[in-house]
Amino acid sequence: MGKRKMKALFPEEVEAAKFHFESCKSNSNESASLFECVEALKRLGIKSDLDKLFQENQSWEVSFEQFCSMYEKKKEEKERRELLYIVNSSFNVISTTGDSSGPVDVQKLTSIFKLFGFEVEPEDFLARGQAEIGASVMYDDYLAIFDLSSNSK
Repeated sequence: MGKRKMKALFPEEVEAAKFHFESCKSNSNESASLFECVEALKRLGIKSDLDKLFQENQSWEVSFEQFCSMYEKKKEEKERRELLYIVNSSFNVISTTGDSSGPVDVQKLTSIFKLFGFEVEPEDFLARGQAEIGASVMYDDYLAIFDLSSNSK
């Protein structure tokens, strides 16, 4: 399915970013230090590593536009990690072995869909992964349904 595009920040996220960017700055310049950006990201719910941010940014000074790009990227990474955790957990719960080594029975998946009243048919859901649909679904195919791959563990 390929790599998903980053989502643009919502206006309220830009406002929150501006507020925290400005409140963490110790000077009246247009830019903030990378140290201050780490604190602003933390206030926005994003844990970040100073060294990694420097490698990505190649500067100790960051403009607000750069900060928004940084925030958007880190937010996307956080959402992807959270989704991967949820998808892994759900697979482990419904797989025949209780972990990622066994398949998920399509009948079991169908009964779960019915239990929760999902409006999507299991076959349509499984087809998103572009795998051959049989009586069971393997871990890599399950991850593909969510645009994830096993190498992003």
